[in-house]
Amino acid sequence: MDALDAFTVFLLGVMLRIGLPLAVTALFVWLLGKLDARWQADAREARQRALAPVTATPRVACWVANNCSAERRATCPIYGHAEVLCWQYFRDKQGHLREACLGCPVFRSAPMPVPA
Repeated sequence: MDALDAFTVFLLGVMLRIGLPLAVTALFVWLLGKLDARWQADAREARQRALAPVTATPRVACWVANNCSAERRATCPIYGHAEVLCWQYFRDKQGHLREACLGCPVFRSAPMPVPA
């Protein structure tokens, strides 16, 4: 009986010495896998939000916001084209915005572009 007790104690010692650290390591790896999966899902969601088209409130046409006269509208090259961004059309040759565009309510209410 003493040999059986000694063998049982030996097996219990081996299990505690090897089995317990392996079980704790396996649990730690499983928890880190769950955490990584959550981080991956968050990253995919953030990427989809960044790539999704901006659904902002409809833009007011610049000629309406600036209350342009009929004469000015007749000479305006973008009158009637509300889909055209007026501040992009009226950039100077170097690509800079005009000073008048910086204070315009149409330009100020436009959504910020999302960097790619």
